Amino acid sequence: MGNNAPTRHGKAGEGLERVTRVAVVVAACGLAALLAYGAWATRLGPVQAALGAGVLALGAVAAGALLGFLFGVPVNAVAVAQASSAGAQAAAAPGTAPKPSRGANQLVQISEWLTRIIIGATVTQLGEVRDQLQGLGWRASLQLLGTDRGEIAFTAAVVFGAIFGFFVGHLSTRLILNVLFDEADGDPGLPREAAAAVQASAADGKLTSISPTAARSVVAVDERKLTRSDDLQTWGLAWLSLDRDRPGVTRGVDALERAVAVSPNDRAALRSLALGALYAPPDGYTRVLPELESYFARTPTPTREDAQLLAYLACAHGQAFTAAGDDTARRERHSRGALAAVQQALTLDPSWRSFLESLARGTTPGEDDLVDVTAHNPELRALLFGAADADKKPSK
Repeated sequence: MGNNAPTRHGKAGEGLERVTRVAVVVAACGLAALLAYGAWATRLGPVQAALGAGVLALGAVAAGALLGFLFGVPVNAVAVAQASSAGAQAAAAPGTAPKPSRGANQLVQISEWLTRIIIGATVTQLGEVRDQLQGLGWRASLQLLGTDRGEIAFTAAVVFGAIFGFFVGHLSTRLILNVLFDEADGDPGLPREAAAAVQASAADGKLTSISPTAARSVVAVDERKLTRSDDLQTWGLAWLSLDRDRPGVTRGVDALERAVAVSPNDRAALRSLALGALYAPPDGYTRVLPELESYFARTPTPTREDAQLLAYLACAHGQAFTAAGDDTARRERHSRGALAAVQQALTLDPSWRSFLESLARGTTPGEDDLVDVTAHNPELRALLFGAADADKKPSK
């Protein structure tokens, strides 16, 4: 099986280091060029022109950083995760109120309102913005130099400072402040060694290979406080590996669905959801089938990396086919879906043939997702078993 281990997101210190490195390079190059041009263009007072441009640029940096902060605040992992999982939590525990979300925080609401206002005003008043910038450069030149020869340099200083400030403010919010907010809100993370053990064991695509000791250490953490997609994946798989038949099995699938909600296009999150839901009786396929179909609707040209998801999609259709019973229309739909998924998976990566064939033959106890649908569909039998073996129906 392909590697299913999630990747840990960068911490606040790593984000700070990246922002600082980029900010220093951009600031050094941009300000050096800007101040040199201002000193050359005015000639009447190069030092005065350089200092004036620097003051204007710093003011614009502050204003731009504030805007960058406002644009960065709504994009928040906690708000996304908690908002997307509120319904799932309510369904899992009827009658209980969901945990308050930072998505309803006043700062986030104000940020969203101001962001919309700023975007709307800027789009409708582009001409006014240009005229105001030119006027600001002209007035600054007259006041600082007594001549309008520095208008271009001072206007450029304001534009550069605002853009640079926005860049730094936005990145700082995304890479640093959101991580610090997550920690302040009580996101405990998972025990590192136990989480790594669960991730490594889940990489082969079998929940039974996960160590019970590591899994119990992971699920001791309250999953409602987890916000990162990789943590939710690890927790969900660990929970399902302990006892897939217990009444609370849906908690594990709920965590995996939250992981997908946080990162909808993350293949690792989708693979984890598929792996967990297809192992969860009796109707886990209903939780993953819509997600996989939605993903491939958004991805009309899948790549080789999507072959594993297509294999899981075939398994989901196989389980749905078995559950359809005597409903002929549903059986035909899922039979066609399984065939199409298998065809595409093998086209992208033929190495998945042995995995799909074993499921179609039912050679491994408990792993017979494709047995019934293959017995029903001669095209699928020919595809997996070959023409000579196509007439031999699989047996459990």
